[in-house]
Amino acid sequence: MVDGNPVPLEQGGTFASGAVAVPEGMHDLRVEAVDAVGNASSLEWRCFADYAAPRIEVANEPADRVADTALAIEFSVKDNLVRGLVVSATLNGTLLPIVDVRPPEGANESSVRRYRIDTGEISEGLHTLVITARDWGGHTDTYTRQFTVDSTGLFGARSMRQGAIGEDVKQLQQMLKDKGYYQDEISGYFDGITVAAVQAYRVDRGLPAGSGVDMAMCLALVGRIVIDRSDCTLTLYDEKGVVKTYGCAVGMAAYPTPLGSFQIINKIYHPAWSPPPSPWAANLEPVPPGVGNPLGTRWMGLTAPYVGIHGTYESWSIGHWASHGCIRMHIRDVEELFEMVAIGTPVDIVR
Repeated sequence: MVDGNPVPLEQGGTFASGAVAVPEGMHDLRVEAVDAVGNASSLEWRCFADYAAPRIEVANEPADRVADTALAIEFSVKDNLVRGLVVSATLNGTLLPIVDVRPPEGANESSVRRYRIDTGEISEGLHTLVITARDWGGHTDTYTRQFTVDSTGLFGARSMRQGAIGEDVKQLQQMLKDKGYYQDEISGYFDGITVAAVQAYRVDRGLPAGSGVDMAMCLALVGRIVIDRSDCTLTLYDEKGVVKTYGCAVGMAAYPTPLGSFQIINKIYHPAWSPPPSPWAANLEPVPPGVGNPLGTRWMGLTAPYVGIHGTYESWSIGHWASHGCIRMHIRDVEELFEMVAIGTPVDIVR
């Protein structure tokens, strides 16, 4: 019997396949057997009839192009029996943790389960998100979404992978071209040709095999600068260690050089000087390029406002807290450093 209704049996005592149609949902089954002398036996159980696949609905679908480097994606799965759902999510083939979001107390959501995915920080480039739901009946639904992360135009600020776009990709392609690894036009699109150049560079530099640009490769390409205010030194590093240490001047007590992590955002040959919006420069006039210019012959601007690394004709100030916040270097030293770093080079100012 199914839900108390008799079901015919085939010869031999087996259930007739498709002998009774039942709607989706939970059903009570009972089988009874009685022999010729009246001995009886029975078996009862419950089963769930499931004909429909679950349905995935994403509440905040990623746009084609997003500026965020970490996403929180909420979605729900609807099914007749959510208790047996198996739900998984991957980003570029890697499993993501899924949080089961409980409905408000008292809410009747017997056919819906709600979830949240936190991607963590993800790289610049093209990503593929796949969510899969499978119910007790083996039916599945799959949601697939491709999106591109483009959060910065500054090389080295974020890791990158194929599909990345923008000025940071142009900087990458130019550096690889300068080193002989990239032969195509500077397009600003991280395509297959760029992938091949990245792979070759990683192999030659002894970096772990891969097709993307991580922080280790950024360091290999552009190095890192550490400025120590306590002893007025500027040290350039690459992935192997110290390249060179220079003396410098940093900000005086009234105008200290800011502490923190920054990046080089522009490089200028023979810069002109314009008075910054600070009281000490209130009555000063701009100075054109040339001997006597406060910036010397080279300027490397930082992400710290109005702060940069530049040359100086006041050689006596090197080794002292003497500037109005910038980092001064001897003319010959700043010209040498200028050629060894790139836009995007990280700059750490310590102590």
